[in-house]
Amino acid sequence: MQNFLEKIQKRQSAFSPAVRKVATYIMEHYSDIPFCTITDVATAAGVSVTSVIKFCTEMQYSAFSEFKQAMQDHIQQTLISHYNINDDNFTEARQQSVLDEVTRLDIENIHRTMNPINQENIKKFFHLAEKAHIIYTMGFRTSAIFATYTSLLLRMQGLTVFPITPGIGDYIDKMLTVHSDDLVMAFSFNRYSKDVVKMLKTLHDRKIPIVLVTDDKLSPSYVYADLVFTCSTRTQNYVASYVGCMSLLNSIFAYGISHYKSYVKSLSQLEQFYSDYETFYEP
Repeated sequence: MQNFLEKIQKRQSAFSPAVRKVATYIMEHYSDIPFCTITDVATAAGVSVTSVIKFCTEMQYSAFSEFKQAMQDHIQQTLISHYNINDDNFTEARQQSVLDEVTRLDIENIHRTMNPINQENIKKFFHLAEKAHIIYTMGFRTSAIFATYTSLLLRMQGLTVFPITPGIGDYIDKMLTVHSDDLVMAFSFNRYSKDVVKMLKTLHDRKIPIVLVTDDKLSPSYVYADLVFTCSTRTQNYVASYVGCMSLLNSIFAYGISHYKSYVKSLSQLEQFYSDYETFYEP
């Protein structure tokens, strides 16, 4: 991303005054560009739409939409964490430092995730869930774990839930069974599964309500969701930290049990079935 911005900066001297205003605005607000229309950028920069088009042309893009996509791709690329593995990482002092930092970041991720906006969104989620005929949870790769776990948690509360995960490869078939009176709860974390993005776009076009659990507003699925939970996944190594997401799911479960008597009744019935079927080991 830094190289991309430097490229804009180096070419500024060749721009006209109006186009230079566009370049300045974009360098100062680049993270907002994926969510802006060409009119938004022109208004914010104090220039005409034509000047924005000229800027895109100067940067060798055929249209603003192409430039906007390039900006989104660059921003997403900066979100991908890399971990440099070398011998220095395996010294005893280094190992202890890594463990301490992992713990610190995990605690921070939980606090960042359980912010007032997400807490308020839990109430909105249950408003959607209560109206839904069927709830579908969706996630691929690592996110498939959260989709499956969430379907388990919600079924325990008496809701009708089915996961859409890679499984035997019938996820497209399952997607076609979703209707406008259902609800889709999707999980999509960096690096984002292309199939999930495509499926959410299709579901959005079919006017199906979508709840998205993701790591950043720059997630390519963000624009298709009716309700978004943003989970902090900061890490110092290659694998993202998902403790914030797990804390969110635990909070959703706790909220349901504490606010809906029918959910408590479903859990009581479930416990009786566990006993009747001798599901768990008892000494």
